[in-house]
Amino acid sequence: MQQVGTWLSLVERTLGVGEVASSNLVVPTNYFFPFATDDDIDTASPCAIRCCAGYVRLWVDSKGVIIISMSHLRLLAALIATLCSVTLHAQAVSSQPARPFRTYGLAITAGSGGLGLQLATPLAKQFNLRANASYFSYYGQFDTDGLNINGRVQIRQANLCLDWFPFHSGAWSGFRVSPGITFANRNDVHATISVPPGGTFGLGDATYTSAPGDPVTGTTSLTFGNHVAPSITIGYGNLVPRNGSHFSVPVEIGFQYTGAPIISLDLQGSACDQNNDCGNLQTDPSSLANEQQQIATDNSTIHPLRFYPIVSVGFGFTF
Repeated sequence: MQQVGTWLSLVERTLGVGEVASSNLVVPTNYFFPFATDDDIDTASPCAIRCCAGYVRLWVDSKGVIIISMSHLRLLAALIATLCSVTLHAQAVSSQPARPFRTYGLAITAGSGGLGLQLATPLAKQFNLRANASYFSYYGQFDTDGLNINGRVQIRQANLCLDWFPFHSGAWSGFRVSPGITFANRNDVHATISVPPGGTFGLGDATYTSAPGDPVTGTTSLTFGNHVAPSITIGYGNLVPRNGSHFSVPVEIGFQYTGAPIISLDLQGSACDQNNDCGNLQTDPSSLANEQQQIATDNSTIHPLRFYPIVSVGFGFTF
């Protein structure tokens, strides 16, 4: 009895305002609802259920099977009206303009800056304001020119940019040009250096051997230019779609001008050159000159990194 009552309440709420009246109700053991004909109704139990303002009449036969009779024209008109109402409401919602600082798009990204987050809000029909933050950290060990290096790479960036979508519609509507500014460029590398006693290593144009009694150790670092840097990228994908969609796949490529990266090197300990002339790396003039030459060579090699690359792909959601 409770199941039938619940179902009837759902019918009333779905199809219209009505009243369920029942007398001598037969509880069905089967929930099968065939469309009724006049002959079916004539042979069904006269004690039936009427509901939904005459749109639907439910008859229960002696076997507990529910038969449905409908006023087809009235029900069809009601269904069409309901469908039109739902369609117009959906179109109105999707066509509402995105509002600045009321509508947002959020994306998770991966790229040259590591893992990141992007948050965007519309400013005008063809412009978004977008903030980016990314982070990457890696600890590794490797050898170069006989120097054992243990270091950590950290990339920490925050960027604010203006997305301009020059094309109004069509396949290129997602294309954008994005000038911006990186206001927290914290990319750097810090490492320790060691050379085992008797090990050889290169420094400048010379080759040295680490002294057994005072082996070579040291530190090195790499910083990527300025903390504040202009940037420019192109990409595809709008974090705040104007077509009512809630999802996007933003892709971006470009660079930021951070200024020339700088390598520093500080070695301690004693070493002997190829002529077996030994000395302390902190005080020996020849060793100091070769160390400065090595620093200059390394800085020249990484000079193109003043244009730090920006490459990313992500998945976005609008809310």
